[in-house]
Amino acid sequence: MTSKKAILALNKYKNYFETQEQEKMKLQQLKQNTKISNKHNHFFKQPIVEYNHDPQTHPINNDIVFIKKKLDNNDLLGKLINKNDFLDKNTYDDEDDVFDVNELHRRNIKVINNVYQPRYKSDVKATGFGDFIRGCYYLINFCETYNFECKILVNHPVKKYLKKYKDGPMYPGLNNVEFFIPNNYRGQTIDSANVIHVLTGKKINGAFVEHLSDNVRVIDGSIYIYNIVYPGHAIIDKHKEYMKTVLEPTDDMAQLVHATLTNLRLTKKEYIIIHVRSGDKYLKGTSIHFEDDYITRLTREIFGLINKNIELIPITNYLVLTDNTEIKRRIKRQFPSLKMLFNDITHFGGGELQEDARIRNTMLEFNLMSSSSYIFSFSCYEHGSGFSQWCAETYNIPYLSTYMKC
Repeated sequence: MTSKKAILALNKYKNYFETQEQEKMKLQQLKQNTKISNKHNHFFKQPIVEYNHDPQTHPINNDIVFIKKKLDNNDLLGKLINKNDFLDKNTYDDEDDVFDVNELHRRNIKVINNVYQPRYKSDVKATGFGDFIRGCYYLINFCETYNFECKILVNHPVKKYLKKYKDGPMYPGLNNVEFFIPNNYRGQTIDSANVIHVLTGKKINGAFVEHLSDNVRVIDGSIYIYNIVYPGHAIIDKHKEYMKTVLEPTDDMAQLVHATLTNLRLTKKEYIIIHVRSGDKYLKGTSIHFEDDYITRLTREIFGLINKNIELIPITNYLVLTDNTEIKRRIKRQFPSLKMLFNDITHFGGGELQEDARIRNTMLEFNLMSSSSYIFSFSCYEHGSGFSQWCAETYNIPYLSTYMKC
């Protein structure tokens, strides 16, 4: 006699398959009215996961069993094109950037600290978390090249969720930290498929050395600064490993990530992130209205991504992260099976006072990104999203950034 528990489980499977069929029908209907870009073609030469459930051979309480396929990440990295592609071209020529780094050694500078905190000297406000990571990579390379010790100091409320910094004190006396504001960002190009390509960075070392020589106080061989400069050379694995120690979550945050993935029925390195950056005015709550045209274009792009790979990647293996809850609600109406979190997050830049819960949720999303297998970013900014870009760079995650004007 079939148990009540088994019947309920079988009905659950039935509902799952019915939902999948409804999703496929909706995709087909949307396809008839939508022109799909070719940029998602052939991203996945081999399947990431394969659905394989047989009630006769698998326990009835396992909802879905996924068999992982071998995946050639190196091949995919060559196809997901804008992982800071300018860094691999080695077009940044230090020999043309005239400066005397010995001036810094004559000042007895031994340690350069990159300090991340809400505000800097003259009440200059902080930038976002992605900008912070980027500037760290520049300074790590600079210090290694010119024989300085590089240290990263997190003097920001986010330290509560970083293992290396959690138990360290806040330093209110660091209000005079100099923010090196000049940058080497040259811009970007956006191709016919709206894919963002960052251009080669301008020379910056000369201006940086001059700043450290003239504007920064030396304290016991150390100086304290902040920068968001683009690294001028390919980021090597050793530097990525160091940044992973900087960004390592606390045990509590790691447990939260694990619990969240369990609740979402996702497995590390077996899900795809769709990251939507709709702009600071939405993130800060100053605007919540989105034009229907923007939602239509965004939905079309998400459909294109899913549709090109629907036979290889279940729709339930996508996790949508956005900076606005309304965006999630409207996407969810079109694709009910997409995984989502409805948590309030924040932007670490701007020097604003931030609620701890929002900071926690933001770091949760960063760590969920770092555990994914791919990241597809849709940004309202032509330069993309540093939050997802530098997460992808640090954890070697294939990444694609698309410009999506709000």
